[in-house]
Amino acid sequence: ADEINNKSQGRHHAERRKVHYAFREASCLPRFSLTSVSYAITDSGLMVVDRSWNGSRHNNVPWRDVVGVSLETGCMFAYITMRSADVQLPETVVRVWRWKGQKLYHAITQKQAQAGGGQLIGRETEAIHFVPKNLLSACQCIHPSKYALTVDGFRIHRRGLWSSRLGCLYTRTETVLWRDVNDVDYRKDTIFGSLDISTRFGESVAVKLWAGEVEVLADEAVRRRRQHTVWHRPTVPVLGGVFGDP
Repeated sequence: ADEINNKSQGRHHAERRKVHYAFREASCLPRFSLTSVSYAITDSGLMVVDRSWNGSRHNNVPWRDVVGVSLETGCMFAYITMRSADVQLPETVVRVWRWKGQKLYHAITQKQAQAGGGQLIGRETEAIHFVPKNLLSACQCIHPSKYALTVDGFRIHRRGLWSSRLGCLYTRTETVLWRDVNDVDYRKDTIFGSLDISTRFGESVAVKLWAGEVEVLADEAVRRRRQHTVWHRPTVPVLGGVFGDP
């Protein structure tokens, strides 16, 4: 299975998988229970091992198939939801302890960005942070939603008071890579404007901003998206059935 997985990703068939982080699913049950789920963040993908009393099941989700990662943090646990094109695991929900959630989320999004040719380490200083605007924005101390234009994507950070799964005072963070952004639009009137970002998954995000800043942020989002978009030049057939660059 390891050899087939290596060949499908263009690697040497005998190359050993490098494990960067290995952890188990957080649970209040004792560690010697008959069933458990463990994970490993490797250089090729996320390895999921589901063990039971009579065997185990292994599944590897390549980073190139990951299409979305989000982090939800509650009182005790943090949930990392990873959507992928994998047939066996189209959506993987990883439950970890609260104090480990941010570190593991950063490691997974870093691997996802590297699979698309990006890099997240040390690039936070280039992020542009902003919050939605309204007539009472100057009086607000805590904003329920925050956004950021990073080097590799568009980040969404939301806060809530209560969730049945997370408990009280939960937060949710999601990063959409520029390679997954379909279009960036904006509209404005005399006072307010709206920044609209749509993804290739059929989702869209609309942020209400001041009219003076919405155009600047839209231009910056378009510029960063173009830097991370691979444009394929058309090819034409030549003699012998070989396709070449015109």
